[in-house]
Amino acid sequence: MLLEPSRRRGSARVRFYARDLGRRRRREATAEGAPGSAAREPAGSEALEPAVTGPWPEPVRGAAILDELRSRLRRHLVLPAHGDVAISLWALGTHAFDAFDAFGVFPRLLLSSPQKRCGKSTAMDLLSRASARALPLSNVSAAALFREIELHRPTVLIDEADTFLAKSEALRGIINSGHSRDLAFVLRVDGPGRVPVKFSTWAPVAIAMIGRPPPTILDRSIEVRLERKAHGEHAERVEREEAAAFFARWRRKAERWARDEDAALRALRPEAPGALDDRAADNWRPLLAVAERAGGEWPRLASEAALALSRGRGEDDDDAVLLLTDIRAVFRRLQGLQGSPGVQRVPSGQASDGPVTDRLSTAKLLEALHAMEDRPWREIQRGRPLSPHGLARLLRPFKVFPTTFQATPGAATAVKGYRLDSFQEAFRRYLPLTEP
Repeated sequence: MLLEPSRRRGSARVRFYARDLGRRRRREATAEGAPGSAAREPAGSEALEPAVTGPWPEPVRGAAILDELRSRLRRHLVLPAHGDVAISLWALGTHAFDAFDAFGVFPRLLLSSPQKRCGKSTAMDLLSRASARALPLSNVSAAALFREIELHRPTVLIDEADTFLAKSEALRGIINSGHSRDLAFVLRVDGPGRVPVKFSTWAPVAIAMIGRPPPTILDRSIEVRLERKAHGEHAERVEREEAAAFFARWRRKAERWARDEDAALRALRPEAPGALDDRAADNWRPLLAVAERAGGEWPRLASEAALALSRGRGEDDDDAVLLLTDIRAVFRRLQGLQGSPGVQRVPSGQASDGPVTDRLSTAKLLEALHAMEDRPWREIQRGRPLSPHGLARLLRPFKVFPTTFQATPGAATAVKGYRLDSFQEAFRRYLPLTEP
């Protein structure tokens, strides 16, 4: 028999967590009464069950509280264009998270950087202050994460993810599953009876890391790429006491706005910009809904951010898709049509004194790919260049195969290579119509 956690309040699992939480609360109470306790940081359970202060007593304007948070982010962080908009909308969205049950999807927020000291930890600190039921972590196991989500449905903020995320397939599976409401469950054998139990993984998740996560997480995320601040750029340090007072007020306002807008958000189905692919559109719809209900200039800001931050998604998430992008660029350069929304084949049977532009030998195609300095093709195979076999292997899932043909009209020998026609279906299905 499959048990739902909500029906097992007397189970060993729930009793264990209740006992553990009670112990932590007693330790906090003891610490508060001890000499010098006023200077101590709250114990770990504060993030799990923050003090209930109640929503703001009066109605608030969504645009106003988004403006407040956006200004705060720009004060303490050097962000890329539109990054402040995406982070602000996502943070307010965590307070309205229950409303997005109706959407079925809530995006992960990814804060990535090429190197350390790019502001990720400061950004996560500000997010932990702004988000609903924030649970900041620098490491977590898969088992701990889904149990915590089942118990408290926190906003999970994972910092330093580059140190452990790639090593744990189970953890990546939990993070991926929680992106979609209908699939946000894992099944585990649990309790004294060792019976199968469903645990929810449906919760907002933000991830900060150096480098990029696996493609499956990237595809489910709205990514803000942070850079180290340049000379002349300034960001104020976060003063803890002043920030605590500001965000305590801001969270109450956010909670009030989310309660007042709950029904409207559930009923809303905003249109995503048409240039977005299906997954990007799904990711952005909850934030577009927040912007639409907030009003002011936020609907426009949200649409602009969705387009700008989604640009190039198809190039970065997978080596095979990146390869398609670059092969299309090679054929466009060959035909003198770089930047054109489409590539037309030279009609067969027509005589031409110019070069043949509808086919490339494998050797010529690899030569062009290896010449791209900002691409991985020079060292993709354990430090060695992409080989004919590696090229064929990456293209095989798209049903693109090498064929034999004459490299030039009237050539005495045939060569192995690729015809442009064989790529057109893959280009149409996996690449944007125009170059980003």
